[in-house]
Amino acid sequence: MAFSVALQRASDYRVTDWDILIDYLERDPYTQSSGYTKQKILRRLKRAPLTESQRERLREMLLLQVTRSRRREWQEYSRLALVLDTPTFRERLRELVEREGTWAQAMLGALQTVNGKELC
Repeated sequence: MAFSVALQRASDYRVTDWDILIDYLERDPYTQSSGYTKQKILRRLKRAPLTESQRERLREMLLLQVTRSRRREWQEYSRLALVLDTPTFRERLRELVEREGTWAQAMLGALQTVNGKELC
């Protein structure tokens, strides 16, 4: 119940507890329409007034996502990464690329190039 209310309120940024939506992303359910739901949440989180603790939880979730198979919501994960980018986050992505050769390379590429310009 709380999740559906939070998701409905996310559409106009009236959410008072973004943690409910972050919990959903961390659980990463894989059911019918879950990809669409995740996309909606990820779009809202890009502009949400998050605490540093929530931002760190999302960075950890993104690092886990790049080790999994690529799904419908991948592009939104990459867009959220642009908002949450820090030097430490980039370094951890680089480590994943070197160690596992995962989708981390694609996300790192998105962080390094925005609008065709090299950022680092």
